[in-house]
Amino acid sequence: MKVTSIGFYSGKYNQPCNSQAKACQTAPSAMPLRKLSIRDIPNYAILCKPTTTFGISLPFEKMENIPCPCCGKIMISKSKFYSIIWPLKEEPLSADFVIDSLKKIRKKMNQHEKNVLKNIENFNVKEQNSTFDNLLEKINDPPEIFKNFYGCYRTLPNKEYNKKLIDILNPFESNMHDIEHEIFKQLKDLSLKSPQKSLQELLLLMRPEHMEILKTKQFKILDEVHSMADDLPYQIRNKIKNLVDENKALIIEENDEDPFKRKKFLAILYAVTNPFPKIDKIDKILEIASSIPTSQNNLSAFVVKYSGKTYRKNSNGKIYRTPQEISQRLISTSVSTNEHVFPLKPIEGLAGEDEPGNCITECAGDNNPRMSIPMHKWIESAHPDMPKNAQKYIDVVINKINNKELPGYEWYPDVIKETLKNASKGAIILDTSKLKSPKRLNFQPLLDKFNSKHDKH
Repeated sequence: MKVTSIGFYSGKYNQPCNSQAKACQTAPSAMPLRKLSIRDIPNYAILCKPTTTFGISLPFEKMENIPCPCCGKIMISKSKFYSIIWPLKEEPLSADFVIDSLKKIRKKMNQHEKNVLKNIENFNVKEQNSTFDNLLEKINDPPEIFKNFYGCYRTLPNKEYNKKLIDILNPFESNMHDIEHEIFKQLKDLSLKSPQKSLQELLLLMRPEHMEILKTKQFKILDEVHSMADDLPYQIRNKIKNLVDENKALIIEENDEDPFKRKKFLAILYAVTNPFPKIDKIDKILEIASSIPTSQNNLSAFVVKYSGKTYRKNSNGKIYRTPQEISQRLISTSVSTNEHVFPLKPIEGLAGEDEPGNCITECAGDNNPRMSIPMHKWIESAHPDMPKNAQKYIDVVINKINNKELPGYEWYPDVIKETLKNASKGAIILDTSKLKSPKRLNFQPLLDKFNSKHDKH
């Protein structure tokens, strides 16, 4: 048995170790497992402390021009992302604008309403350039006519607002993933042809064509699942066939209030098949069903989803997404996030730890779909270029360490090299020879020492 990497434990026995890695003794597997951790490196706690009590966050998430180790795209830092989406917000109504509007109907107000308006005018004199929402919060039980203006936004005409959104997003076009990039290009072209329509209305123009394309792909996959169920035991065969038929009916109806939901379909399919884990064909059915297009991997699925309605908190029923939401979605998959190389959920007998030695900074578009898929399978199935892109990632990190931009992270390249090598089963072999830091930790003797002790097990 060998320790797979710093930060991970693999094998039949528990191996308790002290911080100096000087003593190890085996224990029955029934005892709680303790993983060999990066914290076993001397002075680790000094070198790098968790940034929050709820999870590890690498400093690279906050840095610019970091390539995603999975897809190779330059990621947008979280701070940059929030600075982008803030100007996308529509502005709340100013107090001056609402007061002027209310003055026009003062004659129709009762005395209480007139008194409230007078109080708001006085507040506005004291707090210049305030929003109406802020002033109204100072009034106890305001009249209904005043409440109607609360939470409202002063929206620019569509032509001006679309231009504003496109101008803000233009510099980040190269950061966008392929689907989002294609959507953005088409929206820009359509906004020139139909300048009076909002981004959501432009997506509605695209919807009929893409709805038919998406239906064709969905039906092909669902029909294949339906057909494969023929060879299953009757207890499960009819359940799968009925589930497929019900969801095909939802697709045909095109009902915005009760549409076909890929996630819901897969969740029910997993629940139906869960009692029969030993049937090989079920794995194939689940694999085929999971290939139903999503808004992250299919242009038509994106158009259909974001041109449709969705539930909103405090709204009655479903409403259309705002242009701001659509704009935000176009860059959200490019935002840097924290990815666990070995998933925290045990997979194939291994479970990762929430610590820097098990983390890489990866774009949300690659992080979210992976979920708990083992790294080596993730590379084989969807990301054959990850070994090349991971090297680009670590080269940039090493350059920042050499330039003293990441004090305390001199150990990171060597540690993540070992972690990625084991998680990918040798597919990712990083070259960290460019690291020049004198504080570089030599952790390999520690691994060798543990491996030599564990080989006999």
